[in-house]
Formats: sequence, structure tokens, C-alpha cells
Amino acid sequence: MSKYLGIDLGTTYTQACLCERSAWENQRACTAVRFVDQDHNERFPSMVYYPGPNETPVAGEEAEKKLESNPEQVLKESKSRLSEYDFLDMMVSFPGGKEVRQTAWEVSGIVLKQAMAKMESTNDKPINFSEIKGCTITFPASFPYTALGLTKRAANLVYELNKLSEDERLYFLPEPIAAFIGMLENVKKEQFQSGETVLVVDIGAGTTDTTIIKIEEIEASFPTLKILEVGDHVLQGGNNYDRIISEYLCKQTWPEPLELERLEKAKGDILKKTLKQFRYQWDLMARSIKEEFVEGGEEDELDIVEGDIIDDEVFVKTYLNCLDQMVNLIGIEKRTKIIVKPKELNDALLKAIQKPTGATLLSGLIRLEERYQSSQDKPFEPSSIILAGGGAKVKAVQLALEQKYKGLKPISVPKPQDLVARGAAIYSSMSKEERGLLEWPINQNVYLVVQDRNGKETWDNIWNRDVKENVYLYKISNAGRKLILRIGTGFFSKKHNIDRVTPIGMKNHGEIQLPRDVRRLEEIKIRTRVDRYDNKPYMEVLLKEANDWIPVAGEISLEFGI
Repeated sequence: MSKYLGIDLGTTYTQACLCERSAWENQRACTAVRFVDQDHNERFPSMVYYPGPNETPVAGEEAEKKLESNPEQVLKESKSRLSEYDFLDMMVSFPGGKEVRQTAWEVSGIVLKQAMAKMESTNDKPINFSEIKGCTITFPASFPYTALGLTKRAANLVYELNKLSEDERLYFLPEPIAAFIGMLENVKKEQFQSGETVLVVDIGAGTTDTTIIKIEEIEASFPTLKILEVGDHVLQGGNNYDRIISEYLCKQTWPEPLELERLEKAKGDILKKTLKQFRYQWDLMARSIKEEFVEGGEEDELDIVEGDIIDDEVFVKTYLNCLDQMVNLIGIEKRTKIIVKPKELNDALLKAIQKPTGATLLSGLIRLEERYQSSQDKPFEPSSIILAGGGAKVKAVQLALEQKYKGLKPISVPKPQDLVARGAAIYSSMSKEERGLLEWPINQNVYLVVQDRNGKETWDNIWNRDVKENVYLYKISNAGRKLILRIGTGFFSKKHNIDRVTPIGMKNHGEIQLPRDVRRLEEIKIRTRVDRYDNKPYMEVLLKEANDWIPVAGEISLEFGI
């Protein structure tokens, strides 16, 4: 059996799956990879804790636990920062004013490295990386090429992944494509037809991504898929739903929560600390009851002390300690039983999900549909809806989508939280020909910088994913000066006073020294095109001197790598 790995490097949690493929029967079997010594041991918190300025950072569960006591020493959500202009600026503050600065890709590299170390040391089916024939890491479909290049750079910080990369056995795949591939393990292909459009909704712990996929061909061993439109990275996910449930539990414990603010000011730091601990207990209970009750369980009275919600002595002891302090400080009634009403919970969640504005699932879908109608010249009507991510378990999410799309029920597999990692593992096991059936555009902007001998730079955007072919002309105002062209991706923001081009993660990037014998340079012409065979962008640079166009360096690949 050949073994392949899939890694879903998440904003809040990282998941992994192992795919074993039989060479004789061409059959595949996928299992979630477990991480050692964790309560939720099929997920690894994508967070890094820095104990001190000169101490080794720690990722995973220990970092997540430090969010309560030392949040300023924990870096999180590095994945989201990879696609932002300030990916170089993640900072940890220590007592005494000392600081440590890390790039987002360095933080992501630490997460990957320590997650893989956990996979290798777990007592439950440890991974032997010498047996892994290939590995795929997923990324959001909304990622620009810069962010993809930085993800690859983070992977290269890990010895095992770097070795696979050198052997060309490390792959990268958009999350919605991975979700579709993973879904086919549980759903028969016959349910789909060629030409159909599918909405993929991936609800992680911290964010939600929406994507429209077209099924070009479904009959082959693996379908031919194409991404048509990509939605925004919506900052609403499973954690937001947990907080709504947590607030519901708070009201069950104390029916007048608005009085807390007044009492907090009156009682000072002791109450603040106790409330912080108490709210953390509610958050833990929210995660525990979410699946059972929000998915449609019956109304029930739960006894916290008896372990009806979380059967753990340490949790119960901590909860009772917080409750006793609250009784002593502000005289609330000591309640250890909570009545959970699923309909009330679903109504509260639906209200948050269906807001038409702000960072909500519905507002994200509205913007996605507008883009689809603009590009396809017709309204979006999905044939199927695929739900991925841990937030897909929430019944209110399923109801909201069903109500919006005229009764179309979303497809939800038994373990949607590892659907993307599962699809990534299967992708690793596919042949080169099978992988070539998948197509997706990358949100790339390529810039040209022209620098004269005095160091003055002029730059402009010469290519992006929405332009299949383009010709860019740059007029030379000071003929005869030696020029340098620099090609790369960039970030531009007047608000943040940034206008730089950063050639990070690009193959064949860097400076192009123009020929010394160019004396009367008049124009620079940049031709960009997307090759119809490999779907990758290429660029050709030509110089105009005395009405003649002189090619420079031939065609340059704009494909991003390390």
C-alpha cells in the first residue's frame, strides 16, 4: 500500500489525513491523522506561543491554552496574514518591553513543523514520513500568488516537506477543489452531471470561504473541475457560533447579563478575572453541546456537576470554584443545571448568519453571486451545495442555505471538519494526468518596476488573473539611461503609504539588466499571456530602439514557487 498525506493548514486549526492506495486494485482508504496528547486530537491549533525572547516557540494545544493567561505572547491566524500587505509584521510583546517579530510564513512554518512532529510521535497510528510518497497542502481559493508562494516557503521550513518538494512530490491545492474530491468518498458521482455548478461553503473555526465550481466532466475516474468564482474571506466561523451558544448558556446561568458591566466596574479586578474564567467555561461547554443540540436534539435539563455537558473532574471543579466566587462577589443564585432549548439556539444563530451586511455568511454569498452574474451574465443557481469545515455541523447553517436556495439541501458528510484534508490526501495519490483535470485561477497581480540609473522607480500593474492576454507599454522619458526591470508581486495601499513590489516566491523573478548597447531606448513593451496548455502565465519583454523591437531574455514564466 502506498501512503499519501493531505494537510489542511487552517486559520485556527490544522487537520491532516492519510490516504493509502492499493497499486493492484487502485483502491483508496483515507483516515484522519491524530495528534498526540490533545482533547480534540484530530486537529492541531494553528497558534504559536513564545515563552521568552530567546526561548523556543511552542505550537498547538499548549499555545491555545496560553490564550487565556498570556494572549500577548501568542501569534495566531498567520494564514490570513499571508495574503495581506503586512505579512512581515507579526509581533510578540514580553514584560519589560522586549519584542520578537516574525513573518507570517515563519509562524506558519512553525505550525507545520510541530504539527508534523506530533503526527510522528502519536501513539495512535504514528506517521512514518519515509513511507510518504506525496503530500498536498491546501490553500484558500482567494489566495493571490504571493500568499501561495509564502505558503510554499513555510512548507520548506519543514525538513520532510522540503525533501518532498525537492523530489517534486509536494503539491498545493485550493481548498474547495479538495473539498469536492474528499466529498466523493461519501457521495456517488452519479448524483452530479457534467456542466453543473456547485457551491462550496467551507466554514472553519475563524473564517468562511465560498466558491463556485463548474463540473466540466464527471464520467472519468476523477472529475474535471474548474473554479468559476471565489468569494471573500468572511470573518465568521465556528468560533462565532460557539460564542452565541456561550452567551445563551450565560443567560441560563445568570438571567440578567446586562448588569455585569455595572457590577464589574464596582467590584474591580477580582470580578474581571473571575468573569474571564467563567466565560472560558461557558465557551468550553458551548463547543461540547453544539453538535448534539444545535443539530436538532430535544430540549433537556443538563446538570453541570454530574458531568452531563463535560464529563471531566477538573472542568467541574473549576466551574464550581468560579461559581462560588460569583456568589460571594455579587450574590447570584448558585445554578448548576441548565435547560437547553435547541429552537432558541437555532433562532439566535440564524439571526447572526442571515444578516445581509457585515461579516456574515449571507453577505458573503450576496457578493459572490454578484461577481458570478457579472462574469457569466446570468444569475447563480447552484445544482448542489457542499458543506465543509467544523462549522458545517451547525444545523442553523444548513437551514440558512436551504432557505436561500429554494429548498436545496446542502450535502454534509459525517466528518466535514476533515473533508478538505481528506481531499488533499486523495489528490496526492492521483496521477499527474488526473491532477491535470483540475483548473483554477490564482488571484495574482504582477508588477513591473523600471529603475533609472539615479535610483528613481516607476512601477505599474502589468498582469492579473482577470486578464488572459495583455500588452503593456512603458514610455521612456529619459532616453539613453541604463534601466533595470524588476518583476514581482506587490502590495499597494495609499492608506498605509505602501507602494512596493516584492519578488517573493516567484520562479525566474528578480532584476533584468537591460543590454548596455541600448542607446536610444524609446519604449518597453510587456506582453503577458496565459498558456492554453498549462494554464500558467508567461511574460515577454521587448525594448524599442529606433523603431525596432528588441526581445530581452525571451519568455519569462510568471509561475510562482519557492
